[in-house]
Amino acid sequence: MPTLRALHLLESDYKVMDMLRTGRLEERHMHAVEWATSQPMVLHSQEHQQHLHRRANRPSGACWPALQQLHIVRYYMAPREDAGLRIDAACMPALEELIVDHMEPSDDHHPAPSPADAAQVPRLRGQFDNLTRICAPMFDTQSLPTQAPCLRSLCITGSGGPLPRAMVPSQEDIDALLATDLPLKSVVIAGKVVGPLTI
Repeated sequence: MPTLRALHLLESDYKVMDMLRTGRLEERHMHAVEWATSQPMVLHSQEHQQHLHRRANRPSGACWPALQQLHIVRYYMAPREDAGLRIDAACMPALEELIVDHMEPSDDHHPAPSPADAAQVPRLRGQFDNLTRICAPMFDTQSLPTQAPCLRSLCITGSGGPLPRAMVPSQEDIDALLATDLPLKSVVIAGKVVGPLTI
């Protein structure tokens, strides 16, 4: 069976991410995928169902061991979601690039953002030894030195609604990140180039 190398999700929420972690992602969530043995393609229903059946009967371990690129176009945050977007190293250990274009509440009744909404900020789980690029409306920067030790490019757009704008890293967080040993070549926060520092 070919191995998934790049995945483009049009819409996602915590339920879709749970399906991704367990290897049971549904075809309706996939825009296009790239297999290591072929060009980008859209899965056909019968092929996808066979793929899901094989994944469901597979022993535990990394669901997407060769996945290098994950692109989420729109992530919907649940109003009472205890934890926002989480990307697991155990599920996709070869991940090199993570892109999230837009994050927004899943309904119009989402409470106004506040510092207490830090649980909504996307973050990594586990160590990603190959992850070199992250681009998202907001992201937890404090854990990046230990969880993404090879990170070279970080872009936090602060766009996509009131919550991302409210959760852009503080200057203190940015200074702390730039003071680490990360091999950062480019750091852009809310459209402003803030690093790396040159001596």
